[in-house]
Amino acid sequence: MVRTCSFGKRVAAVVAAAALAACSVVALSGCAGSDKPELSSCTLEAGTTITDGVLTVGVNANNDVYSSTNADGSITGLDIDIAAALADEFGCTLEVVDIGSKGGAAVLEGTVDIVMNGFYDPANTGIAYSSPYINDGVALFTLTENAKPIAELDWTGATVVTQTGTPAQTAMIAGVGVEGVTEIGTIQGAFDALESGQSKFLAANAVVGNYYAKDYDDISFVNYTSLADVSQKFIIVAEGKDSLLTSINDALSTISGNGIMKSIVVKWLGTQGTACMTTAVSDDPIPETFTANIAAAATDQTATTDQAAAATDQAAAATTDQAATTTDQAAAADQTAATDQAAATTTEGEQTQQ
Repeated sequence: MVRTCSFGKRVAAVVAAAALAACSVVALSGCAGSDKPELSSCTLEAGTTITDGVLTVGVNANNDVYSSTNADGSITGLDIDIAAALADEFGCTLEVVDIGSKGGAAVLEGTVDIVMNGFYDPANTGIAYSSPYINDGVALFTLTENAKPIAELDWTGATVVTQTGTPAQTAMIAGVGVEGVTEIGTIQGAFDALESGQSKFLAANAVVGNYYAKDYDDISFVNYTSLADVSQKFIIVAEGKDSLLTSINDALSTISGNGIMKSIVVKWLGTQGTACMTTAVSDDPIPETFTANIAAAATDQTATTDQAAAATDQAAAATTDQAATTTDQAAAADQTAATDQAAATTTEGEQTQQ
């Protein structure tokens, strides 16, 4: 049994209602009772897809927020909605297949037409990539009262909370050191810790982080921690499927321009999540490296410490000099007294002789 589902044209309704139907656990042939391919309306040329009139999309159904399996076995997520929007642009039926972690191998096997959530790797052969459709990567969150441009954040005495075993935890340990990172087992627990004031900052992947942050009125998305930490997502097709790749890129451009992509992103990630869109423009530039910002703060603290140490040394030196002066004065006084006493003794001797 493979998780699949077919959808007819319905994205306009999805945008209006901000909801999509879920996939059921059925045989590879599709969902029972699903719409049959609308061959006459599908704009993809015959032979472009595995089944004419159907766009078969591979996802990892264990990829939180993007495509995950519900308790009833249905698959929902950001990628499912985006795939549905693409199929709707083509006038095709959408069929979703859970391919697990196969990734690009699934298109090479001919199991699916495209795979969502691909990472670009020029070393991979036999596959091609669409334009990026969403930005992800390690990002910072904080209480709204502390929110400001990332370069102006005050890290003095601050700690950052992360979910255990995530890329965000690794990045924060590298950036602020183990002692500055608090790890918690679940992302929900990490957000609760941020809200309660246990940590000043929270680091998480931007997509998952915004998905949880939208449920907190007092938590704000700050920005990606650095350009190096931004990870773009691509749609994978088999190399040589030039017509399909062109159609995918054209459809991505269309739904980005007509508001459908934004509606889907807001549905899953909230208003702040629009920062994850590839078309997003921010007044707060993403820093080249996160470590440099932390190092700058550490340098300022070190300079302050050095100044304090220098002042202490200066005070100690002044005390030493003052003590030396006092000793010299005391010695001079003793010498003068001794000289006076000797002179007095001599005078007394002279008077006795007379």
